[in-house]
Amino acid sequence: MNFYDYWILKTNVSSNIKIKLIEDFKTSEEVYKELIENGNLNYINLNEYDRFVKTYKQLKDDFDLHKYSNILDKYNIKFVKYGDDNYPNKLKDIDNKPFSIFYKGNIDLLDAYCISIIGTRNATPYGEEVCKKISRELSVNNVGVVSGGARGIDILSHKICLESNGMPICVLGSGLLNYYPKENFKYFDEIGDKGCILSEYDVYTKPDKFNFPQRNRIISAIGDGLIVVEAREKSGTMITVKYALDYGKDIAAVPGPIFWDKSMGCNKLIRDGAHIISEIKDLYDIFKLNSNTTSINYGNHEKLLSDPFKYKVFSLIKKKPSNIDEIANETGISVVDIYKILFELENLNIIEASVGNFYQLKVI
Repeated sequence: MNFYDYWILKTNVSSNIKIKLIEDFKTSEEVYKELIENGNLNYINLNEYDRFVKTYKQLKDDFDLHKYSNILDKYNIKFVKYGDDNYPNKLKDIDNKPFSIFYKGNIDLLDAYCISIIGTRNATPYGEEVCKKISRELSVNNVGVVSGGARGIDILSHKICLESNGMPICVLGSGLLNYYPKENFKYFDEIGDKGCILSEYDVYTKPDKFNFPQRNRIISAIGDGLIVVEAREKSGTMITVKYALDYGKDIAAVPGPIFWDKSMGCNKLIRDGAHIISEIKDLYDIFKLNSNTTSINYGNHEKLLSDPFKYKVFSLIKKKPSNIDEIANETGISVVDIYKILFELENLNIIEASVGNFYQLKVI
């Protein structure tokens, strides 16, 4: 980041105006030269021009770029703006794309295959259980799990993704040095270490209520599809759905009892044409997981992936709960070796024994 990047970021005009200026003049410094030094009004109106001038005068006297950069470095926060090589491709194609992003972690994950999971902040036990299973299934298939870090479905999807050693992507409606909600602090830091946490807002930005609807467009853009677990008919969740529809994303919803207020939004989405998730298998059909993911990666256990026998056993159990005889018949591995493999997979917390001596993926 340089001074001129920050100047454009802090000026109170729309992202579309900022991005148009970058497209026209290529760099933030050239924007400064045209607007401030040359007084060029051919690209913006007088009100917008005054805002750029006012912000420049304030920052020129008050902003210490060196100190600010040191703070970003201290907390491993990085900055990317529109026009930079690593600006996420998925954000280039949307209306009102963010001028810039602050992030911690691996920003390349934003252009991987991802699914957004959203829902109510006060989930029912049913909604929580469904969210866990969906997030885990996506994570073990190398699908990024995108959400907004809010209470309820959002943070639960992140938590399960972390536990499954998946690729969590969290889009905040506040700055990265002003986490909200505070109780999710430990998860946000872990997401920054193992996935990517990001915000279009300056690092000290407070969680203003206006920020969250804006944040939702980024959640929709990053996800190649969107899953609604539980939602009221009129809620912030539906704002995210609208963005996803505008972007042409596949939308799926989890049905619930017609008497539950928190199922009303999902049930009406299904009525209006959204895909229905009635079983986990639907994830594969709706989002074509097998064609969009290159490998199964449950827990990133290197031994599991490199040993062909262990991988065969794991792959079979992942498809369906299986007993010893079924595993032996379908893999050709000796029963003695199967017992050894099952013992190791159980110790790795990957599988568990179920009723009737069947083995299944560990229920988180």
